[in-house]
Amino acid sequence: AEDSTTNNKYLDASVDWINYQSWGMFAPETGKWVFELGTGKFEDGPLTRFGGASALAEFRELRAACEPLCAGAAGIPTVALRGDRWKLLPLLKHLDALKNVIPYSDVLDGSFEPLLRKHVNDPWLRAWLDALAFSLSGLSAAQTGAAALAYTLFDLHREGASLDYPRGGMGSISDAMVEVIRSSGGMVHLSTPVKNIAVEKSRAVGVCLKDGTLVRAKKGVICNADVWSLSTLLRSEEAKLSETQKEFFLFKTSNVTKTKSFLHLHLGFDASGLDLSGKQPHYTIMDQGIYLPSSVTDASNALDPCGDRNMVAVSNPSHLDDTLVLGKDARNKIILHAYGAGNEPYDSWEGMNRFSGKYKEEKAAAAEILFKSIGTALDIDVKEVKQRSEVSLIGSPLTHERFLLRRDGTYGAVFSEMLPGPKTPLKGLYLAGDSVFPGIGVPAVAVSGASAANTAVNVVTHLCAMLNYEPPNN
Repeated sequence: AEDSTTNNKYLDASVDWINYQSWGMFAPETGKWVFELGTGKFEDGPLTRFGGASALAEFRELRAACEPLCAGAAGIPTVALRGDRWKLLPLLKHLDALKNVIPYSDVLDGSFEPLLRKHVNDPWLRAWLDALAFSLSGLSAAQTGAAALAYTLFDLHREGASLDYPRGGMGSISDAMVEVIRSSGGMVHLSTPVKNIAVEKSRAVGVCLKDGTLVRAKKGVICNADVWSLSTLLRSEEAKLSETQKEFFLFKTSNVTKTKSFLHLHLGFDASGLDLSGKQPHYTIMDQGIYLPSSVTDASNALDPCGDRNMVAVSNPSHLDDTLVLGKDARNKIILHAYGAGNEPYDSWEGMNRFSGKYKEEKAAAAEILFKSIGTALDIDVKEVKQRSEVSLIGSPLTHERFLLRRDGTYGAVFSEMLPGPKTPLKGLYLAGDSVFPGIGVPAVAVSGASAANTAVNVVTHLCAMLNYEPPNN
């Protein structure tokens, strides 16, 4: 956007957010409990009850150490971020915040491991932080980015903290983005597979569609396909690439280590006669537990909260938004989504025929933990969950791979191997997504997308836009 009128169109895009302040937790060793957001709620409740005085003291020390990391970063809007040699110029408007960030830049660029090593020894707190980090990144706390986890610890426990759900479902976010693109003169092409990225004179000049159409880019190509697809998208242009470019796109990105995949269960559920008023809109079910010291004699064999098929997320968005189900008797129907949060190995599914009886049997067997978790969340048994399920859709890592075009159905790259920013060795090609810093998760991916978009724009244009930018009131 090169003028303030168009720029305001971006700022005016809105989604109706529904706020909520808690989610439910379950582990065999703790039973059910509620995680409440806000100052002191976690410390005075679950942390003291399950972790004790040492865990409480260490948690407060850890949050104090994270606070200065977040204070400066919170003052820098995403519209100011770039990923090239000019990245400091747009930040000068936010000089005070920048001064607070610079002393911690090395920490923010790295993993959370140094903070853990310095401040956390209590085993229950360590296990909880691993579980929290895993829900964000599919990795343990030590392997998760410091910026993401530090901000989470700041944001969940601040005064007035809340979580948000978009009224109308997640599709309302996509609808708002499409509206902004179209109202700004752009076009959105659906069901339009890209065959490859077109290269001319050592520059990305557009994309070639599966039907052979070449769509030329005026400024460049911003790609948020998973990084393992880059070798496929550029293989046909290999002869036009330099040796450095070949090394990066055809080999380096292909060998980035992947996180694991997902199991999914979507239900159209008849809730007639069930009192769900006291239930939470979201539950995290730790099927094997968070921390079970009495179950092991060797600490090295202790329960892993990030282990395969341990953490299951159960979402009941109908609890927040009664517009999600339409039609006859809609008030008694709800939608439920349960999924194994990045803890399903792809290897055991690889090569299966999706149309075979064996595949269907494997999916049904794997989904048992998801049905069980929904029963735990709603306080009913598995048999009743199945009886009330009028629609039942099971997704495996192969489903995740096919529908989302994700290599091996992965959640994204491990933090230690993700790409550092949007710039690539090929001019005109910029990268965004969960395998580009700062990594996995909607907030992190939004940051990488903003950084890629800003980097693709001439720095003078970017600076002019920053002069007209006013942050939203909320």
